[in-house]
Amino acid sequence: PVVSTPPPTLSSLPEYVSVSDSRFEQALIDRGLDFVLDGRIKTALVAGISELVITNRLGITNLDGIEAFQNLRKLQVEHNNLTSVNLSKNINLTWISLWDNKVTTLDVSALSKLQLLGTSQNPISYIDISHNLDLREINFQNNRDASHPNYGITEGLLSLDISRNQKMERIYLTDNRLTTLDVSNNPNLTDIWAEGNKLQSLNLTKNPFLNMIIVNDNRLSYLNIKGTANRGVPMNVK
Repeated sequence: PVVSTPPPTLSSLPEYVSVSDSRFEQALIDRGLDFVLDGRIKTALVAGISELVITNRLGITNLDGIEAFQNLRKLQVEHNNLTSVNLSKNINLTWISLWDNKVTTLDVSALSKLQLLGTSQNPISYIDISHNLDLREINFQNNRDASHPNYGITEGLLSLDISRNQKMERIYLTDNRLTTLDVSNNPNLTDIWAEGNKLQSLNLTKNPFLNMIIVNDNRLSYLNIKGTANRGVPMNVK
């Protein structure tokens, strides 16, 4: 997604904020964003940071203290044990990936600049993205395998409303529990990956740029691709 660097700002946060997870604080120390493992970080040291990427398996369970990253644009914390994340103070975020954690709920209503949101491989049943009008891409895909046998069966999204996300271009929804998917208000869609759900019908006649339609392993009895890319002959339909 297209991102722009916001001007550094400092709110009325205290000089130090608490970091309750020592593994998260150690990850910040390893990145030169903190110096002493003492359960707190100095706000001034991280307020201007625009990207935070943690992809190694550290067992991090929460991101308390992330509010000090007031100009954060990209947050990528993957392959850890997060159960919840409070991002209400990180209003400059445009890019989030929390792939492979244990998050069950995520509130992104305050993040009006968000363009990419990824929560793949998290046991989330519902997420509200109606306030994120700049979203271009959502990655809510799971991988049903021996390690994750329940995705698409007893785990995964039950419903998804993208009717207000008119800038949406790509949606990745593999192995969820969706029974319906309305994309009639998403005229900029180019990709739909929604295999492994419970969809029964899908009308794509309002998506003139749609060129990738992957909807195998559903319960489809009706599929209409008239009016999609290349005069109704998209590059890939599965």
